[in-house]
Amino acid sequence: MGLKFNLTKNGSLDKSTRLPKGDYRFTFDVVLPSNLPSSFKKKYKNDNVGLICYSIGVVIEREHSEKPIEKWLPFKVENPVNLNEYPLLRRRLVINNKPAKFLCWKSNRSVQFEATLNKGAFVSGDNLVLDLLIKNTTNHIVKDLKLCLLSRTTFDVGKRGQKSFDSILASLDLQLIVYPKTSHDLKNLSLKIPNLICLSFGECKMLKKCYYLIVRNRFNEKTYFTIPILIGSLPFMKNDL
Repeated sequence: MGLKFNLTKNGSLDKSTRLPKGDYRFTFDVVLPSNLPSSFKKKYKNDNVGLICYSIGVVIEREHSEKPIEKWLPFKVENPVNLNEYPLLRRRLVINNKPAKFLCWKSNRSVQFEATLNKGAFVSGDNLVLDLLIKNTTNHIVKDLKLCLLSRTTFDVGKRGQKSFDSILASLDLQLIVYPKTSHDLKNLSLKIPNLICLSFGECKMLKKCYYLIVRNRFNEKTYFTIPILIGSLPFMKNDL
């Protein structure tokens, strides 16, 4: 953010003011922008590190030295994501995907998914509950599926564009076999939202944190169905559910 304040003995901004030997105390305050992302640090594969940090510092310029005296103090920002600001996500959601071709099957037929979620936004400790309808219009058996909660962190790396890192936070193997030209309806599938340090945010230009519910193959990790969800810190008010 780079905010700077010039503090002098008499409170003026006159750079010629000198501070004689002694103890001085200055009081100031600053209102942090409401859209600041929370402090964040996480190490990923290949020693990549994602970092959002904040600090406040004092710089004292000395008359007979080119090197100023500096003292910096880090502090944390916790910007709560209030689910009540997203009223449409408190309702049951029905989401259909575009027909997905499985593996390398050379067929115009496809597998279709339809998911019904109990809501679209959650806090840590919530149970995500959904019904999943799978329609198999191919000539092949559909099996070996897994339901996953995925965290995706995207960094802006300047001229190199963007770089994303995915982490699976929770998963559930789907014990099913969907034969050709049939459908299978799974009811009340449940995943528990784990305790998360970094919640959803997307207003930071350098880093974006998102969460998704995905259906993928258990073995080759090919993803067939993706549902974006919001994970916040302040839950929906009970009387509004």
